[in-house]
Amino acid sequence: MTRRVNRVVAIIFILIGAYVLVESHVRFPYTMEYGPGPGFLPTWLGICMLLVSFALLTQTFIGRNREDMPDVRRAVDLQGGGRVLTVLLMLTGSVFLFDILGFLLSYGLLVFSVTYVLERDHLSLRAILMTSVFLPATFALIFRVLLGVSLPGGILGV
Repeated sequence: MTRRVNRVVAIIFILIGAYVLVESHVRFPYTMEYGPGPGFLPTWLGICMLLVSFALLTQTFIGRNREDMPDVRRAVDLQGGGRVLTVLLMLTGSVFLFDILGFLLSYGLLVFSVTYVLERDHLSLRAILMTSVFLPATFALIFRVLLGVSLPGGILGV
């Protein structure tokens, strides 16, 4: 049953990958005079989708039997899934805070909250605070000082 489902999914994604590849060549130029054109990303997306889909299809024909494979139910980590959901919620929250706090403060808050949730058992609070200050400061240095590009500021103007 699993092999049949994987074959069907692989064939569907082979068709989608081929469609993306053909449409990217028909509709968009691959290169422009200044570098990659609008067809560059969809072309490589189609190629990667085709490669992965063909690998899945090949695996269904020459892969191991189901009896030899580990039990997937034991491999699922519910705590890890909860952490992923928490990080996605924090990322969403930082996007909403972006207009209010600006890039540097919202990014610093995101780094602090994600690092605290994921690494509080391995890092001290001091290290987490230093990381959440150092990374936004590095972005400010790179963009404001080296590149001369201002980062978006919020109501606070930071």
